[in-house]
Amino acid sequence: MKSYILKYSFVFLSVLALSISFDLKIKFDDIKDYLTNLLVVSTMVFTLMAIWIAYLYPEALDKIKDQESNVEHVDFTEAQAKLKRLEFIVASVFKSAIVAILILGIFLVKAIVGSTIILASTIPFFVTIAPSVLIVTFFLQCEAIYSVIKANIIFINELHGRKEKVEEEDDI
Repeated sequence: MKSYILKYSFVFLSVLALSISFDLKIKFDDIKDYLTNLLVVSTMVFTLMAIWIAYLYPEALDKIKDQESNVEHVDFTEAQAKLKRLEFIVASVFKSAIVAILILGIFLVKAIVGSTIILASTIPFFVTIAPSVLIVTFFLQCEAIYSVIKANIIFINELHGRKEKVEEEDDI
């Protein structure tokens, strides 16, 4: 977790330094559609990963309980593999949640402060950090999408492995 925070802090600060040195100015109207699409993608990741969590969580718990009750033969490798995948999936939901919260926060600030005098004094701050926020949310969401893809590939590989195992047992 610390490595992710350090990595994204580095990306944020690097993009911030570049945007200050190149004097990048991003307006809300320029990024509104992008933010909306990013929010939709976050929702997609939530939905897909919630299905995976609903599938894996009870199965992982059942494997652990079954193996704990059978003290003579305790092999947690399969349960550990399920738990590892579950942690991976929950992390992607966490990343999408951060992206969604950031985007909703941006929309909230724009809605509340959008036409007030406070905005006029804070525009330089928001314009300066906008590129950093956009890049960090982009990378966070890309990692979450990658997690969706990886979870599905692992699942397909497991299905093929189980199918081959059943075919081998049928041949014997």
